[in-house]
Amino acid sequence: MQQTGESPSALPGKVTGGGGPRVSLACIPCRTRHIKCDATRPYCHRCASSERECHYERSRRGGLDRETLAARRRVRDAHEAATAASSSPCASSPFPSSSSASTDSSSSPAEKSVAVSGVDVPAHQLARPLWCPISVDDVDAGQQQQQQQQHQPQLLHGNISFGLQQFSHFYSEPAPSVCLDPDLVDDRLILAYYEHFHRLHPCALPRRRLTDLYRDPADRAALEPVVTVLRFLGSTYASPDQAGPLKEQAKRRVSTVSSDSPAARAFMAQARLLLSIGLFWYGEKADARMAMEAAKQLAFDLGLFRREFAPQHGRGDPVLEECWRRTWWQIFIVDAYYAAMSRTIKFSSQNFDATADLPCEESEYEEGTIPVPKTLEEFDCREFELDDHVYSSFAYHVGAIRCISSVTAVAPLEPSGELPAQLVADVDAIIDGWLLLLPACKREIITGKDGLVDELMFQAHMALHALVVGFHRPYSDLLFNPLEILSSCKMATPDTCTIGSLINVHTVRCLKAIEGQIRLMALPARPFHHTPFTICMIIAGTIPFLSACKFLFPSERLAIARHQIRLSIGCLKALAAAWPQGVINIREIDESYETSTEDVVSFTTMEDALQSCWDVSGISTDASLYAGTSIG
Repeated sequence: MQQTGESPSALPGKVTGGGGPRVSLACIPCRTRHIKCDATRPYCHRCASSERECHYERSRRGGLDRETLAARRRVRDAHEAATAASSSPCASSPFPSSSSASTDSSSSPAEKSVAVSGVDVPAHQLARPLWCPISVDDVDAGQQQQQQQQHQPQLLHGNISFGLQQFSHFYSEPAPSVCLDPDLVDDRLILAYYEHFHRLHPCALPRRRLTDLYRDPADRAALEPVVTVLRFLGSTYASPDQAGPLKEQAKRRVSTVSSDSPAARAFMAQARLLLSIGLFWYGEKADARMAMEAAKQLAFDLGLFRREFAPQHGRGDPVLEECWRRTWWQIFIVDAYYAAMSRTIKFSSQNFDATADLPCEESEYEEGTIPVPKTLEEFDCREFELDDHVYSSFAYHVGAIRCISSVTAVAPLEPSGELPAQLVADVDAIIDGWLLLLPACKREIITGKDGLVDELMFQAHMALHALVVGFHRPYSDLLFNPLEILSSCKMATPDTCTIGSLINVHTVRCLKAIEGQIRLMALPARPFHHTPFTICMIIAGTIPFLSACKFLFPSERLAIARHQIRLSIGCLKALAAAWPQGVINIREIDESYETSTEDVVSFTTMEDALQSCWDVSGISTDASLYAGTSIG
């Protein structure tokens, strides 16, 4: 999505006679508040710092100004240089699609310019490959596209606090073509990906179909970004010593879009989505969020969220069509996870009028027996169905995330005062409506006697339990430790909440949700292996549970609670074994409860800290709740 051109005087880098940079175009939030704005795109400094939505007024003039056209020419020249430098024997033709790219290939390079979607790129960064998707468009078509986009929803939001200046650490050299063995059958890193990660976020093609397509030179170029990312994710489990170099290789490979083919660009959106997950849980959060924004931008540009995209660009292959549907809905789900961890009230995928059909069951996808897909309209009216149709686990997972979206739309982001009783009832109705309409077979998270867990239903339940805790805890009896704010898995720490007449309702809701999480963690499926996003979901329940042990539970309840907390910590450590960010999250819990006050005993082990909670006679109402807890 392109920005409309601005006059030269409106650009933040334009120097006027005053001796310093003059900004004549402030963002709308800063203008409304009558404060200075540096006009940095896509987020000004003030909006990025306060995590506000940042947007600018559209130009009424339309068209492209001279400076924007010059910038496009510089990007085009840089793109052509990168293409020439990266040509190698293992380069192959773009992925074919129903929307032929023959018209693009017939156009000469001089007739095209490269536009960076959604951002205005400063001149000193134009020669650098960016995460933001680069598409090749005719300059003459730019004016018409910009006029159309004035009526489209704004994609980029202020929930990600980074600016263009942070692109400077990305690679200045061209992204090289990665020479991989065209036969992936025996690639141990690909095997490791499908064994350990694929079911956690199942949007990539099934292994057999990916292997078959990758053998075809005509398809290999489009699939190469995905394969490169899959190998990085697989190395996290199979060969951690290779993960670092493979991560850098994957970042280079997905930094630019080299084809206008809709299918190739959809695969790039999938690659950026999966890479974003890996980067985030490797602790590279800024890069992860930029990759996620780029994936969303591609999805928006392509219309991946629309129902017609899959059949139009699926080449008549039901598995490929299903892959496109899964890619969009995984973008939607992961975007919601990021928003929840940063306590952002909305995520930009909510603004998409999604009509994509719902994915099928995992077994059907893997076997290639794709049924006629169900629509969102059918799912939303499932309570009136006479045949009690059972939807896929993926569909119920999407439904759970949409429930979370509905709750965040009505609930206050920063708790204060006392919640109206009607709001509490509305939120509980949203969540309970999803739970009560689950068919019996979807309530059983263990899918068979082999102990396999339905991962998508597991995630859906864990996410909803975490939402319940986050919504109700500020108004409950589960007191806060002020140092909880140190956690990367952000939780509200209200200072102005009023303990009202519904305090018992809030407390019981919290405890029931925490107990629900504990039951899920206690399922007889070992090793404990789930999406790394589960780490923050568990932390959202474990910290309030410690508060309940310290201040609420009677002595007879503490004996069981002790083992339940051990279970939670053990599950956190199991998940953190593969992901460095998980280790950081556990250390943050440790640090948040290590105080050095003179009147509080410091503990050096988790056992010592838990013992203090179990010593009922020693329970204190000191604000520093769990002094000195060490989870090492």
